[in-house]
Amino acid sequence: MSALAEAEQVRRPTITRLIDGLERRRLVRRVSDPADGRVQLVEATAAGKRLLQKGRARRVERLTQGVAQLSRDDQQVLARAAHLMEESVLVSF
Repeated sequence: MSALAEAEQVRRPTITRLIDGLERRRLVRRVSDPADGRVQLVEATAAGKRLLQKGRARRVERLTQGVAQLSRDDQQVLARAAHLMEESVLVSF
């Protein structure tokens, strides 16, 4: 929970409340870390994964529609920017 709170840039009580709510809706479940039984891991359930995929698909569709409305020149600028961003991520690893 601490690592998740840090990754999401919130305090631990906040992430605990969020996970509690997701757990009540059966979107995630807590499991013990096999390496350290004191540690609780959080994993998405099948329903949680489906909801996540639906949300991603909606965002991708909106982006696709937005890009399609841009001029060819602007689309090329975005393609170049995406390429540069991918290169910079690869270089940093």
